[in-house]
Amino acid sequence: MFERLNYLHKANELTEKQIDIAVSKGWITAEEKMKIIG
Repeated sequence: MFERLNYLHKANELTEKQIDIAVSKGWITAEEKMKIIG
């Protein structure tokens, strides 16, 4: 899941708010979120 979300964020298809939702659902960790948003 991390790789897919990272790809979508870099392609400007995913907002930071959507990434927060993924963390709240347990799809990725907060550490992975920080790696995605840089």
